Amino acid sequence: MEKKPRIGHKIPRTERGEYPDKGHRDAYHIPGILVTAAGDQEIQAGDNIRFVDYTNYEIAEKCEKAERHGVADPFIKSTIGDGEAFLVLLDPDMTQGLTHHFELIEPTGTILPSRRRSQKRRILQRMHRHGL
Repeated sequence: MEKKPRIGHKIPRTERGEYPDKGHRDAYHIPGILVTAAGDQEIQAGDNIRFVDYTNYEIAEKCEKAERHGVADPFIKSTIGDGEAFLVLLDPDMTQGLTHHFELIEPTGTILPSRRRSQKRRILQRMHRHGL
């Protein structure tokens, strides 16, 4: 039984010692969050990144690999300085239910719903309270 390639995992060889479907093309969904850089270290494309604020996941800084939540946009062409916005591509174990509005999993294991889902839930609760 062959497994599909997954981001963050090595591709296993088949029982015959070959790699399955070499040359096969596919599009892979990688969750990303737009953040603001914090700290005095310049961030380069592909640097390890961690979130500074677990409330909104809006501020991030450069870190060691063991602390990372994702990587800075690996395709960015210039350095990122303090206060500049950039995209963080998240490690696969940082999300659950990957869609365009995915849930984040805190390092503590707590699942944080996307803002859009939270807003929708509040609207539905208000409508329910008012009998709509």
